[in-house]
Amino acid sequence: MFIFAGFLIAFTFVAYSVWDLERKRDKVAGLVRRLEPLAKGESRTELRKIRRLCRSSFFSRTLANRLDDELADMERQKGVASTEERPSLPMFHRHLAALEERVANLEKLCSADA
Repeated sequence: MFIFAGFLIAFTFVAYSVWDLERKRDKVAGLVRRLEPLAKGESRTELRKIRRLCRSSFFSRTLANRLDDELADMERQKGVASTEERPSLPMFHRHLAALEERVANLEKLCSADA
């Protein structure tokens, strides 16, 4: 009985971990899709590379960091003050929230220019 309970707890933990990785991957992929129409030249090419790499759930943090770099470049080109902040390992959700806010600000700026 205890072995079954142990397996059940382990399976639940693994299932939650995989679900969380997929959720983060989807979030990064969504940010890339929103940012790609705003990019030009090499930034667009780099965002396409990031979008292709979004198929794997295990690269979410690396892809978010690359997206952060591209977003900082685009903000520099538009003349917007960049707030690059990469939180520590357990605070990845804050990093994604900050990226989403920066993408929204860039979208507003680009729609106001158009």
